[in-house]
Amino acid sequence: MRKFRQLFLAIILLLGSAFAFTGLDWDEGYHLHPDERFLTMVETDMSWPESLGQYFDETESPLNPRNVGWPYFVYGTLTTTIVKGLSILVGMEGYDEVYLVGRVFSGVCFLGTIFLVYLFTAKVYRDPRVSLLASFFFACSVLPIQNAHFFTVDSACTLFITAACYALARTQRRTSVGNFFLVGLFFGLAMATKLSIFTFALVVTAIGFDVMRIRVKRARGKTKKVKSVLLVFTLLLLSGMASFMVFRIAQPDAFKGPGFWGLSLSDRWMDNILDARDLMNGEVDTPPGHQWTNRTPLWFPWKNMVIWGMGVPLGILGWLGWAAALVAIIRSGKREHLIPVIWVGILFFHQGTQWVKSMRYFLPIYPMLAVLASWALWRFWDSLARMWNYWDRRWPMGRVAMAATFALIPLITFLWACAFMSIYLTPHTRVRASEWMRANITTNESIANEHWDDALPLPEKNPDSRRRVRSESITFEWYADDSKIKLRQTLEKLDRTDYIVLSSNRLYDSIPRLPMRFPMTIAYYNALFNGELGFERVAEFTSYPGLFGLTFPDQSAEEAFSVYDHPRVQIFKKTDRYSPQNAAVILGRVNWDRVRRLSAREATELSDQEWREMTQNLHSKE
Repeated sequence: MRKFRQLFLAIILLLGSAFAFTGLDWDEGYHLHPDERFLTMVETDMSWPESLGQYFDETESPLNPRNVGWPYFVYGTLTTTIVKGLSILVGMEGYDEVYLVGRVFSGVCFLGTIFLVYLFTAKVYRDPRVSLLASFFFACSVLPIQNAHFFTVDSACTLFITAACYALARTQRRTSVGNFFLVGLFFGLAMATKLSIFTFALVVTAIGFDVMRIRVKRARGKTKKVKSVLLVFTLLLLSGMASFMVFRIAQPDAFKGPGFWGLSLSDRWMDNILDARDLMNGEVDTPPGHQWTNRTPLWFPWKNMVIWGMGVPLGILGWLGWAAALVAIIRSGKREHLIPVIWVGILFFHQGTQWVKSMRYFLPIYPMLAVLASWALWRFWDSLARMWNYWDRRWPMGRVAMAATFALIPLITFLWACAFMSIYLTPHTRVRASEWMRANITTNESIANEHWDDALPLPEKNPDSRRRVRSESITFEWYADDSKIKLRQTLEKLDRTDYIVLSSNRLYDSIPRLPMRFPMTIAYYNALFNGELGFERVAEFTSYPGLFGLTFPDQSAEEAFSVYDHPRVQIFKKTDRYSPQNAAVILGRVNWDRVRRLSAREATELSDQEWREMTQNLHSKE
């Protein structure tokens, strides 16, 4: 039986490898993920320190991004340090090489998390069926697969926090110095990749007090009870100290130094963290933040997680499992559910009520949701199995029907992962669009792109190719506040434009969320899409998840889910129906006195009545 478990686990890991490493160079070296592009530039400028002392010197370390020309850096530096070391070992330090090292590292973290899901489930539920299915569910979860293709910090953070969950599960079985130290070790590594994971400390505390409660309950005599309390309290302190010291070692740029014992926090690091906090809570208004206007707390991230990140069957099953496990804790005191239930609940509530609710922020709870989904499905199966004798008498095909029902959720989850993988088996949409532009646009025709998005065509890899687009390049700055000056500049650019390129849905899906601020820009997009402006769509490039001839358009998903690895690209060409006078009428039909520059956060805080008043009479009748 053990050999069969090992075989099935090996198959799941091979499946995960296929998902993680297929299409690893999905953007063909064009660096089309902006966060990854930033990390790649930082990696290129970094170098290895000459000594341990230099490593711990925040002002001198060449592994500190702020010392090599990048004053604003809010990611954990453990990931960049590991990738830098690996890139040196394999001789791939250049800008056009190191990102692949980072992607391989993310893929390895994904595989490690699959294995840790198995270990955690085996330790907690002690049922090989639950362990194997949980690993399979996580291996087929789309968002972890997607992030395994990106050189970012999220896959590493998920690996370390899942390892911390496993170590914490060991403390439930055996209260020892070693187990609590492992919890602190992995938690410290997780924080050195992503500081926002600090909420896991609440899980450690909750489990520590539960262990204390059980030990006190079993102890006989007041003295032994007091010793039990002191022991667990001491072990919690040890775990916290281990986390801090590991964080000190893994992220030295957070401390002034210059030596190891220089434990004062770095002013530059603190300034970056505070600036990031203001961005994350919407206090600082930036174009990427427009997409969060009026996003419903908890519901918006839950919907994206269930529909896109996990797939509907697995997503719903995972949350049903979470609810059932919570009920089991309350009614029967089932301690084995404490870690997954508490961790999922804390992180989802904390991140789901923040201003920024990006899907990737919830990646660290995907492993535990896979565990709860597996436990819930096997519990359902065991309940049905007890009814087999009844079904055999009443309906001979009952067992077959039950088996088919049971297999449906894993099957659909696997197929959804395969459908998503189809995007890595075809060239990137921006690459295909660039090829089309080189073949169809002449050198005397002008091309207009949008700021805050990747401009097309992408540069050719072959410098000797004759198929080049050397047209006039125009940039529409649609995120600039609507004004008469912007109107005049836009009309002038439209007159000069032959082709309009929408490289993704980044702008035209976020700008309409602020109608009181961008009435002219919204009118532009409406007229562009319905043809009233005098441009017609001549090319469109999509790479939606698809399988068996079916496609699943995901433009309604959160922006970051599609704009990096499979954006929808649209190209519009000016026709004879375009006229400057008509464009002036379409875009100029704005009641400029009603335009209000509200930040996304301010607009979200409006009451329904205030929103209606703000969005009325934005367009003049002339």
